[in-house]
Amino acid sequence: AIKICKKLGLNVVVSIITPAPGETEKTKQETMDLLLDVKPDSTFVCIPVLVLGTEWEKNKQKYGFKIQCPQKFFKKAMAYKVNLLSPSALWKPLSGYSLNQKSFKELVEESSLFSQSLEKRGLLTQLTDEMFLMAKYLKMPPREFRDKSRQYLLTGDYQKMKRLVEKINRE
Repeated sequence: AIKICKKLGLNVVVSIITPAPGETEKTKQETMDLLLDVKPDSTFVCIPVLVLGTEWEKNKQKYGFKIQCPQKFFKKAMAYKVNLLSPSALWKPLSGYSLNQKSFKELVEESSLFSQSLEKRGLLTQLTDEMFLMAKYLKMPPREFRDKSRQYLLTGDYQKMKRLVEKINRE
């Protein structure tokens, strides 16, 4: 489907979760190979997070999740803020759960390494579909948009970010 969309001139942004429950080095490599083959315009690499009411949450043990104090964890998780422009390694730790004995920090590190590996192979990562559209409106290469947005946010360059947002809004 990705190849067909790209052949038709449509931009394709995919989202994957890694490490995922049940994932092995073999299945992770299969995912990498698939992405390198189909070459989406961006791959958003996410970590596994438990959300109330989902299959993972309802069957935590089956999927390898452990929660120290469910009530406390879900209260914290519901208020957790993710800055999608910020590299995941800079996210505030969300403690209280693990997947296959891996802590939040270890999950983020593994996810980040996968994303870096894609980048080294020429694939753009961590650009959501909304960000991809913003870059298009700006007539700016998506990688440049991602990098500038990150730079402005991480350095607190309010004026440059403001100009970027104003230009997006005009377009």
